[in-house]
Amino acid sequence: MQGVHSLHSFRCFWMWTLTDEWGKDYTFMPTNTLTFATYNISGLPFDIKEKIPESVPPGGTPAERPDKTRWRLPWLDAYRIGHQMDAQDLSFFAVQEDFSVYRFLAAAAKSYSYRTFSSGAVPGGDGLDIFSRLPIWNVERVAWKEAYGGIFYGAADELTPKGFLYCLMEVAPSTYIHIYNLHSDADGGEENAATLTQVTDSCKARHAQFFQLTEHIHTVCRNEAVILCGDFNSYLTAPPHQVRELLMEPNGLQDVWEEAGTGMPDCIDRILYRSGKGFQLTLQEYAPLEGFTAKGDRKFSDHVPYRVRFSYNAELSLPRQKLAPAPEAQKVKLRRAAHHTKLDFKKLTAELKEKLGKQPPAANT
Repeated sequence: MQGVHSLHSFRCFWMWTLTDEWGKDYTFMPTNTLTFATYNISGLPFDIKEKIPESVPPGGTPAERPDKTRWRLPWLDAYRIGHQMDAQDLSFFAVQEDFSVYRFLAAAAKSYSYRTFSSGAVPGGDGLDIFSRLPIWNVERVAWKEAYGGIFYGAADELTPKGFLYCLMEVAPSTYIHIYNLHSDADGGEENAATLTQVTDSCKARHAQFFQLTEHIHTVCRNEAVILCGDFNSYLTAPPHQVRELLMEPNGLQDVWEEAGTGMPDCIDRILYRSGKGFQLTLQEYAPLEGFTAKGDRKFSDHVPYRVRFSYNAELSLPRQKLAPAPEAQKVKLRRAAHHTKLDFKKLTAELKEKLGKQPPAANT
């Protein structure tokens, strides 16, 4: 397959149009720009209610009664998000938490000819996908080896095979860049000082996850250009500085938010990158992506989509790996071993009984 693709790429260098191994015609625009967005769309099937803060009249005081709530339909929101994605002038769009809404997202985002295919809903799927207008190759899903959080503790990170999605993207004929879309452990109990232990355990899990990601980058990408994007659940400016110490420094990565210096507050949705051998990236733009709201200015998600534009200078070069197109289907086995989590069902049963008052809490050992 690699030999066939190489022949096509040689022809494409002059004509800029080819038919790939999917049987699709695609055209590279000689603009030397790469524009993309990352967005956690909050596509959990049980996330169907949201709080609406009480409005306060000018000069008034906040109401003492609790916030109102309203119903939301994640499936309908995903379809609307897909339409917004379709209207954007982007090379690719990386999404997180599309667990149960992938088909609605994909149905609306029709102009992205190349896409990964959902790994499934909770608890079997990782919620990570890439929608691309450029060919993607060698798609790989890697689950975190360490995670923390169950139903009654943390942020339920052990209930899904969260991890990272890797692919090799062909940005121009025979010109490739490594792309990562990731979702790391959430802190969970941050808002409650009594749950400091949970926050610490989540930080330990995230430490192991970033180390695992660094190992993959060292093995697969070596000295080549890389882009990482997604929900890192970690700030750059706040302790314990895991992004800088475990990802940026070991891999020679730059943070787009830090480099842009726009004055926007730090956030957990990040984009890291580096130039590589024969591929020079230059940041041109970084900003929130507008228009991802429903009627009444309601946000689709508790996250904000961010748009990045790079210019690049690259040499023609064949990848070191054998090229393989994105699989059209990925079978998911709903087994604990399938995503290498540490979910302890005996512990879960004990916690459930404790919550229901069936037995006293087990002593710490």
